[in-house]
This record gives sequence, C-alpha cells and structure tokens, in this order.
Amino acid sequence: MSVRHVGGGGGGGGGRSYAAGDAPRQQQVGVRDLPAEAQRAHELLVALAEVDRGARAKVLGAAGAREPLSPGGLGAVAGLYARLEMPLNPAGIARFKAERGLVGGSSLAGPVALAYARALEGGEVLFRLERDEELGLRPADRACLQFLRSWAKARGAEAMGRLKEALDLGNPPVGPDAAALANEYVGVNTVREVSKATSTRNLPLTDAGLQTLVEQREAEKSAKKATDDKAAAQAAQRAERLAARGASGEPVTATGLRRR
Repeated sequence: MSVRHVGGGGGGGGGRSYAAGDAPRQQQVGVRDLPAEAQRAHELLVALAEVDRGARAKVLGAAGAREPLSPGGLGAVAGLYARLEMPLNPAGIARFKAERGLVGGSSLAGPVALAYARALEGGEVLFRLERDEELGLRPADRACLQFLRSWAKARGAEAMGRLKEALDLGNPPVGPDAAALANEYVGVNTVREVSKATSTRNLPLTDAGLQTLVEQREAEKSAKKATDDKAAAQAAQRAERLAARGASGEPVTATGLRRR
C-alpha cells in the first residue's frame, strides 16, 4: 500500500494527495519510504477507517490534517501523538497499551486504534507501573491494584483524582500538551498508599470503602486546617500586641509579658 502525492507540497494534508487506491498512478510515495512513526500513523488511520471513520476524522482534525492522506498529513498525526507523549514508536506503543490494559503486541488494529482516538479527549486513568514494580507488589497491594483497575474504569479520572488528592498523591511531571489532557496517573506508590490506608482504617476495597476513605481524609484535612488557621491567627494577634507595646515604649519580653 502506498500514499500517492501528485504535485508539490504535502503539508498537513495540503496539495493534491491521495490515499492508496484513490488516484491515478502518477508519482508515488511508498508508505515504507516514510519515517517509522509516520508509517505507524498510516497503520492507525487505516485501522480507524475500518472500525470508525468518525474517529479517523477526529484524529486528522486534531493533527491539522485532512483527507485524502498525504506524507505531510501522516507526519502531522505522528507529531501530534509525540507532543502528547504517546509516540508511535515501539516503546511508546507498548507503554500506551500497558497504561490502558490493552493487549495485542505491536498491532494498532481494532480496539487499540479506537483507544488512540479516545486518548485525544483526555480524562483517562493511566496505570504506569513497570513490570518489575508490579511483580514486586505484596499480595495485598496486588489485590489493590486489580481493584483499582476495575474501579477506575467504572468511576473515571475525576473520582481517581479525588482519591489521590485525599491521600496527598500527585501525578508525574508531563509536558504542557500532555498535561492539558488532565489524565490521572496511577503508579506503584499510589497503589501502596491506597492499600495501606484502607488496611490501616479497616476499610474494604470497594467503592463504598474508598468513598469512606476520601470522606475521612477530607474531614481530617479540614480539621487540621482549622487548627492551623486558629494557631496562625493567635500568633498574628500576639505579634500585633508586641508591636503595639513596643511602639508605646512599654518594655516587654519575647513572650509579650511586662518586665518587672
């Protein structure tokens, strides 16, 4: 299969360009002659054409490309995913699938292609654990990981974000384009902290159990903030009294008591 480009320019879909089979046999640019990630972009778009043309159009639109395909358009799609830290190279594809619990080797067909289109919307829960980290989990932590995977599918990124915030857990640093997707990342530390918190509080690994955990932690944080705010206000009042006494020339000690 090849991408035929007739006449100059092949920017993000510019010039006259054709998907394989759509144009007369004139000047040809073989897919295998394109950079590796552009080749995978072609594979992705072909797969989307077979399962959801609307999703294919969404990918092209997000990349600033259009039908029919051109080398420049394929490069734009590859560049889009690279900026979003989902590069269409072997390591990037493997990580993309691992984060989303997808299988299928290096293929971009079917559900994987749809997942790449869906990823442009953001708001996903991505599990970022290395293989050795997952194998090194204690049985209780492994059970927690298994539960969190299913819970995240049912509840989504907003609920995961609230749970992580309650436990003072953040996301790894990502670039601005990836950050704009507002994904929630779950790493080995998140798994261990959730497992520890539920175990310490005798809470079950259920939706209700995590909801109780979040409510307890939020109440504790609120109480601590109120205590801290009160202490800060008292300290400010003491400082004001000291300043007032000093301005009046009245001798005071560091504790604010008059010297006798």
